[in-house]
Amino acid sequence: MKSGQIKNLAREKLNGKYGIIIGIIFLSTLISFAIGGVSGAVDSMVSKVFGEGISIVGNFIDEILNIGVLFAVLKISRDKNPQVEDLFFGFQNIKRFAGIALVYTAISTVLSIPDLFLSEYATIAWGIIASIIAVILTFYIALSKYLMIDDKELTVQDALEKSVELMRGHCIELFVLHLSFIGWCILGVISCGIGFLWIEPWMEVAVAIFYQNRMSQNETIN
Repeated sequence: MKSGQIKNLAREKLNGKYGIIIGIIFLSTLISFAIGGVSGAVDSMVSKVFGEGISIVGNFIDEILNIGVLFAVLKISRDKNPQVEDLFFGFQNIKRFAGIALVYTAISTVLSIPDLFLSEYATIAWGIIASIIAVILTFYIALSKYLMIDDKELTVQDALEKSVELMRGHCIELFVLHLSFIGWCILGVISCGIGFLWIEPWMEVAVAIFYQNRMSQNETIN
C-alpha cells in the first residue's frame, strides 16, 4: 500500500472520530509540558544533573502515555471508538509496558548524556548526529509498541526482534510516509501549531495502518 493510499484511508477512518482523538493527544501533550516545566525549573534552580534526572522520569512517563495514544489510534484504524481513558492504557498495564518504555527512554537518555559535558557548538553538532542515530534506531523498532499492544504474551525482546524483522527493507517506506506529511506540517507551523490538532491524529492513524499492512504482508509471505 502506497503512502498516498495509507493517508487517504487514515483520513476516512478518522471521520466522526477527530474530536475524541484530538482530546486524547492534547491531554497527553499537556501532561508532557507540565513534566517538562518541572524539569526545567529544577534544572535552573537546583542543578542540571538533578533536572536531567527528572527529565528521564518525564521521558518514561511520555512513553507510557504514548502507548495509550497508540492504543486509541489502533482502535480508530480498526473502525472502533476510542475513549479518553485509553490514554492511560499503558499505566493500567504498567508491568507489561514498563520494559519497552524503558528501552525508548534509554535511547533518548544515552544520546543526551554528551550534552552535559560538551560546549555550545559541540552540543549542536552532537545534536544533529544524535538525531540521525535516534531516527535509525527508532525506525527499526517503530512497531514494537503496536506489537505489544496486540499480543499480551509478547516479551519486550520478542517485540523488538519482531519489529526489526518487519521493518527490515521497509524503513524507507515508513520514512516516505512521514515525509509525505511535511507540507501539512509546514502549514501547522504557519498556523502557530493549531493545525497540528488535525495533522498529528492523521499521522498517527496512518502509521497504525502502516503497521497493520506490514503485519498482513508478513503473514502472507509466511
